[in-house]
Amino acid sequence: MSHLTPSMRKGLLGVVLALALGGFFTMLYVGFTSFARNSNSDVGTAPASVSGGSTSRLASSPMQENVGGDVTIQVTWQGPDAGMAFGVVMDTHSVDMDAYDLSTMVVLHTNDGRETAPVRWDAPKGLHHREGNLVFSDKALDGSAFLSPGTRSVELVIYELAGVPTRSFTWDLK
Repeated sequence: MSHLTPSMRKGLLGVVLALALGGFFTMLYVGFTSFARNSNSDVGTAPASVSGGSTSRLASSPMQENVGGDVTIQVTWQGPDAGMAFGVVMDTHSVDMDAYDLSTMVVLHTNDGRETAPVRWDAPKGLHHREGNLVFSDKALDGSAFLSPGTRSVELVIYELAGVPTRSFTWDLK
């Protein structure tokens, strides 16, 4: 730095200080919005049965992720003991997530051919971030119970979201 003039040093110090403060305020903002989102139980959080239920009947991870079409989707299911409610988080920097109504774009089916439809998609608008609960009927489309003692896996399929034809999330049961 000995070859820099005093005014150049002062300008460089200003740039370094501005970058450091910008980084600090960005971290502060991200931390605050994450805290606010996680502490507000009325907006975008999963019901207790989805976020804190038993995973004793799942042989696979409760949370699964799919990335494609500039959108990351995380789906969490705590297993049959938690009911047919799935926590869904959709994140992007470039796609308007408000344009998608998951209740019209998904199917849930078992390894032995039973299917059920969603009854509710509870996700407030969020443009590039949507988080909510996708709740399915516990009855199959034919009126029988969706899950049976012989069910070995459950698959949630999302169709045509952000240019990706299908996104699949599968949970293996013990």
